[in-house]
Amino acid sequence: MKRSREGSITIFSALCLMLVASLLLALLESARVYGLDARAGLLTELGVESVCGEYQIKLWQDYGLLCLDGAYSGEKFQAERVAERFVEQVSKNCKGMQYGANFFTLSASDAETSSWQLLTDGDGRVFFALISSYMKQNLPKEAAKAILERYESGQKLEEEKDSYSVEDAKGTLEDAKEEAEANAEGNGKADTGSVPEKENPLEIVLKLKQNAILGMVVENVDALSEKEINIEETVSRRTLMKGTMQETPEKDWYERILVLEYAGQHFSDYTKPMEGHKVDYEMEYLLCGKAEDKANLEGTVVRLLALRETANIAHILGDSSKRKSASLMAEALAGFTGNPAIIQVVQAGVIAAWAYMESVQDVRALLAGDKIALVKSTNQWTVDTENLLESFQKTSRAKNCSNGWNYSEYLKFLLYTKSQKVLAMRMMDVMEQNLRQMERYQNCRMDHMITALEVQTEYRAVPLFSRLVAIGKLKTKNYYFKKSTKFSYIL
Repeated sequence: MKRSREGSITIFSALCLMLVASLLLALLESARVYGLDARAGLLTELGVESVCGEYQIKLWQDYGLLCLDGAYSGEKFQAERVAERFVEQVSKNCKGMQYGANFFTLSASDAETSSWQLLTDGDGRVFFALISSYMKQNLPKEAAKAILERYESGQKLEEEKDSYSVEDAKGTLEDAKEEAEANAEGNGKADTGSVPEKENPLEIVLKLKQNAILGMVVENVDALSEKEINIEETVSRRTLMKGTMQETPEKDWYERILVLEYAGQHFSDYTKPMEGHKVDYEMEYLLCGKAEDKANLEGTVVRLLALRETANIAHILGDSSKRKSASLMAEALAGFTGNPAIIQVVQAGVIAAWAYMESVQDVRALLAGDKIALVKSTNQWTVDTENLLESFQKTSRAKNCSNGWNYSEYLKFLLYTKSQKVLAMRMMDVMEQNLRQMERYQNCRMDHMITALEVQTEYRAVPLFSRLVAIGKLKTKNYYFKKSTKFSYIL
C-alpha cells in the first residue's frame, strides 16, 4: 500500500532558490562572456593569419619575400577586399567550431582594414627591412662584419685618392714644348724629349680613351644583350601609393650588407645571366639605372675603371721600383725643361696612365670571370712600361688574383655607396618587371604589396544562461566584442 506525501515550500524559500539559481547562472554567464572575449581574440588572430597566408606566391618563389597583394592580381588596390577576405575567413572559422554543445558561439558582424604598410613605403626602409628579415637566417652578423670591413677599406682607398691626371700632364708637357720651341727660334731645333709616341704612356692612354669603352674591355661587343625596360613605368619613376601605417623599421649597417648580399644572390649580371628575366644585366641596372642593358654595362665599366685606377695608383706609389720607372719615364718626357715642378706633374700623369692601362686589363679579367685584388701585390701586376703595346694586346688581361674580388663582388661594393632609396626602388623595378612578364601577374605593382596590416572587427553573441532566469521585465541584449590586431611579415 502506497502512501502519498504532500510537499510544500514557502514563498520565501522559492524566492531564495530563484535568487541562488540566478546568481549561479549569472556567474556562469559571466565566465562565458570572458570565454567569448578570449575566443574573439583568437579568431581575430587566426583570421588575419589566414588572410596573410594568401601571399603573392611568385614573389615568394623567385625572391623569398612574403607580401600580400592588396589588388589580388587586379589593377586597383582594394583595402576593402582585404577586409572582406578577413570576414570570410573568420566566419568560416566560427562555423567550423559550431558542433555539439557549444557555449561560445560567435558571429563576425563587421570588419575593416584600419591601416596597412606597403613594400614601397619609407623610401625603401620597409623593403630593406623585409629583405633583412629574410637574409638574417642566411648570413650571420660576424660574416657580415667581415664584408663591411672590406667595403670600408675600399672607401678609405677612394677617399685618399690624390690628383693624378693624364690630361693635365699632357697639357703641361705641350705648353712646355711650345715654350721651348719659342725660346729656340733662331737658335736651331729645340730639345723636347726623345720618347717615341708609341712608347709614350700619355699618348697611348689618351688614344685608348677615345675608343668605345665596351669595345676596349669586351671580347665580342656584338654578343652583348640588347634587352631594355620601359623605364617610365618603373617603381622608381612613377607616383606610388602610400600606406596608412606610420611605423617604419630602424636601419643599421647589418641591414645594408644583408641587402647587398641578397641582391648578389637574386639578380643577374654580365657574368651571371639568368633565364627568363626582363633584362640580363640587373646588377648593372641597380648601379646605373638606364633603360638599356648595354648602357648599364658601359656605365658600370666606367665606374670599375675609375675604382681600379685609384687602387692601381696606390699600388704604384707603394712600390719603389715602379715609382722609379715612372720617374725615369717623366725625365725622358719632360727633362728638357729642367723644371722639377713640370717633371713632377708629368710623373703624376705617367703614374695615372700606367694605372689606367692596368685597370683596363683588370676589367677585362673581371668580365672574363677572374678575380682582382683591391690593391695588388707586385707579383699580381700585369702591364710593363718597357713594353706597353706588347703587354696591352686586345686579348690580354690582368693576372687572376686568388685573394681578389670577382665582378659581382665589385658591383656590390659600388652599390654600397648608393642611397637607400635609389637602391631599393631600382631593386623593386627589376622584381616588378620580371613578375609582369607572366600573364597572371601582368598587373603586378610593388606599391600594392602589403607587408603589414591592422584589422578591426566586431563579433556578436547571444546571451545563454542569463536568459533562463528573468527578474521582472529585465531582458539581456546581445553581446558585442570589438577586436583589433596587427600582422607583419617583417620579423
